[in-house]
Amino acid sequence: MRSIALLHFFGGMDELMKIIKGNTAFWKAIISRHHLSNYNMVTVHRNYFEELLANSIPLGEITIENLAKKPIRKYP
Repeated sequence: MRSIALLHFFGGMDELMKIIKGNTAFWKAIISRHHLSNYNMVTVHRNYFEELLANSIPLGEITIENLAKKPIRKYP
């Protein structure tokens, strides 16, 4: 039944299913934490998190990089 829900929301994504089945404890913990916080939580890539902690990258740059799928440093 649970696989049907995933299939409904994410489609037939074999790669996604392999990833989730390969590390169920991790994904259950992530989903549980988001649910417990009433989805007032953000999951951030480790590199961005470390740069944010070090104050070495402005938040706007992260948004631009994510939208452009290219590091801002590669722009002239």
